[in-house]
Amino acid sequence: MGMPPALSLHPIGATRMSEGAGMLASKNMYASHVCSERRSKPLAAAPSPGNRSHIVMDGAGREQRFLDGGERHRAQTRQDYLTLLFLALPLAAAQPWPRCDPSSGNYSAGSAYETNLLNLVLTLRQDASSSASRFASGTLGAAPDTVYGLVLCRGDVTASECLDCGTSAYEKATTACGRRIRDVALCFNPCYVRLSDNNFLASANNSGEIPLIGGTSISSSDVAGYDRALTGLLNATVHYAVDNSTQLFATGQWVGPDPGFSHIYSAAQCAGDLSPALCRSCLQGLLRGWFTKFRFLPNGDGSRVAGSRCTLRSEVGKTFFNGAAMVQLPAKAAAPPPAATAVPVPGTTGAPVSADVNKIALMVVAKPFAGSSSGVGRWKQNCSLVVEN
Repeated sequence: MGMPPALSLHPIGATRMSEGAGMLASKNMYASHVCSERRSKPLAAAPSPGNRSHIVMDGAGREQRFLDGGERHRAQTRQDYLTLLFLALPLAAAQPWPRCDPSSGNYSAGSAYETNLLNLVLTLRQDASSSASRFASGTLGAAPDTVYGLVLCRGDVTASECLDCGTSAYEKATTACGRRIRDVALCFNPCYVRLSDNNFLASANNSGEIPLIGGTSISSSDVAGYDRALTGLLNATVHYAVDNSTQLFATGQWVGPDPGFSHIYSAAQCAGDLSPALCRSCLQGLLRGWFTKFRFLPNGDGSRVAGSRCTLRSEVGKTFFNGAAMVQLPAKAAAPPPAATAVPVPGTTGAPVSADVNKIALMVVAKPFAGSSSGVGRWKQNCSLVVEN
């Protein structure tokens, strides 16, 4: 697909969103090979609290609906439920991992909406790659063909890597869902891209979330110890991204004696138009939902959530970001840590770890852009839940 010259667009969120920003609610449902987001279109029969409604796309791209009865759902353990769903998911050797909203409707090849969508991606990829925050958002076109979009590249990637990721989004935006769907989110390793006919940029709600899992478990039997280490690292990484980074971005590393999880890596990031307070709220929301809303397993060796306002990721074994970690744990404290309120991660076997306790153990690294590692090829979409944002 040839790339036409980028067009000018109307910027949205040029200044950081304040705490007074309105919130837009959306109901999300997952499909087997893509995670599908629905807004408010009801099913033929509304599910009761004991039922979960799922949408599955068949090979021809047609929607098929089914309801899991409450009794059957309660009879399954979480492990059984996830295993069944993971068997339906293809290995994620190729990117992107998409999330689609079939209820937003389709558009035709060569339509005004498609032209606006593609030109918006081209402009945003250029703006994001030239921005220190690796972020750009905007809108293009007049109603009913207006397209809202953003590109959020991981804070450690180079301008060239960010530009290349935007190019990949341009190439995949019309095909990733199997048909041309108006509202689509695409997760690549270096970036997250959202394009929609709905003005999601007006809200601080982290809509368009794409949960991903590594697909394997740690080799250690000390799940409680792993839990504590992971929780502490994620808390510290979130804290650094909000309070110590003008990019609202941080990377982290935990090093310990257990060979089953001797190295844990992390990253936290917010869209560049959020205020620090809203960034903290968004990232802490991901932390609280890590084992509940997203059902990440306590012994899973890799988990992440990418959304339109913030992203959070952890992985055991090999670093996935460029350069040395901005946060390194455990580290020798220079003084006793101050008392603070813990940021809990529900569903873990370990106790909550205080973000402020970890503040004293942070180590700032001067050169965050040397070296790279992609972590491509082992991720699956965790489409196990009906998630409500």
